Amino acid sequence: HSQLLAFLCQLSDKPQAGRSKDSFGNRANYHIDRALAFIRANYSQGLQVSDLANYLGISRNYLFTLFSRHLGQSPQEYLSGYRLGCARELLTTTDYSVSEIALLCGYRNADVFTGAFKRKYVISPSLFQKYSQEHPEINPTEYALSIQKEET
Repeated sequence: HSQLLAFLCQLSDKPQAGRSKDSFGNRANYHIDRALAFIRANYSQGLQVSDLANYLGISRNYLFTLFSRHLGQSPQEYLSGYRLGCARELLTTTDYSVSEIALLCGYRNADVFTGAFKRKYVISPSLFQKYSQEHPEINPTEYALSIQKEET
């Protein structure tokens, strides 16, 4: 499951805004590149920001500064966004349960995953999965928003 998940997430990886191709020479970008690779390889294992800082051999504060400066978000925001993006991909392309997807994406608790997913995508993971599989031509988040507008 982990290898399939990693493969699907790598397929959906997009270059990060604010990073140039010629930036590999400086130390800060070296840390960012290693951090992103480490996240991609370990996010499903319950990775925490402190694990990332320890792996890189830098302080959490310096890691926060690097992410903020180069990616425009904190390491926690990036990690959470990466996990949720992978979860979204799995909800769209598999029949795994929400609990299974939560675990595969590094969440220890399905309720925490559901809350995070709903905050980002405005719809619960179970409804997202249902809508995306029943109507692949429709963006489930946009569909949920249109239903909310109709109800108000």
